[in-house]
Amino acid sequence: MNGRVTAAVLLIPLALFLASGCRSTRTYGDIESDIAAAISGWQPAKEIRRLVEEADDRPKAAAFGVWWTMRLLHITEEIAEQWPYHHGREARSTPTIEITEVMNRYRISVLRVLMPYGIDLNRPYRNRPGLDQPLVNWQVQVWPDRSVTPELLTFLLENGYDPDTSQGGATALGVCTMPYGTPLGYKRRYEMVQSLLKHGADPNVTIMKEPILFCLLEDDWKNPHLAETIQLLVDAGIDVNVVEERGWTPLDRAMDHAERGPAPDEAKKIVAILKRGGANTGAELKARKKKLPVAAQ
Repeated sequence: MNGRVTAAVLLIPLALFLASGCRSTRTYGDIESDIAAAISGWQPAKEIRRLVEEADDRPKAAAFGVWWTMRLLHITEEIAEQWPYHHGREARSTPTIEITEVMNRYRISVLRVLMPYGIDLNRPYRNRPGLDQPLVNWQVQVWPDRSVTPELLTFLLENGYDPDTSQGGATALGVCTMPYGTPLGYKRRYEMVQSLLKHGADPNVTIMKEPILFCLLEDDWKNPHLAETIQLLVDAGIDVNVVEERGWTPLDRAMDHAERGPAPDEAKKIVAILKRGGANTGAELKARKKKLPVAAQ
């Protein structure tokens, strides 16, 4: 009897050890692979939550889910390749638009699941080349209206995404003012500018060292929201008297278009908007500077 008790006592630790081995905690690498597979396979958001709950480091696993959701959905790359931005063609109609909308609704549903785990959308995913940008930067700031809807951008901003974070020297606001687009793209970018400015984006940014007012006035005169976008920027406090290399201001550029551009009526609206916002021509600024005392210049 005593021998049996002794054997049982000795076997209990062994049984516990074997049981713990059977329940072995999954490594972070395992969880990372599972999350990647689940998201790329369009699994329900509750499955993503379950996988994150299994991870030893839940915030890290959730951060990977955010990064993968924003950057690596294959459908995004397919849309980016198909989108006819630079060829003067009409926007592809219902199928592509519907796919984009569905994709971004899916992204929001996954992000809603992941955000409670303490995600910082502005921190790098990993500190190594290619992964050292904030979690959502690439999709938001490289052709944003191809892969991000205004609804998704607003969701990100409401959950702490910094609108002034940059990728390659360009912020999301700067990219949204670049002169390219389709009817769908123009509308989306206007709505994105609205959302970015509402959430505190700095309007005085540049694209390739050019102030964004000059970018907008470059050759984007098919944009039906051009005057409205400039009004938003003026209301947000953009510098309307910034001067380019040859001494022109945005008002000079708009007046030039009003005289000989492809859309003179639209250009006249913009001239009026700029003047109401305190804009001057380069010549006016130069003359005013000459009249100032030396100490005030």
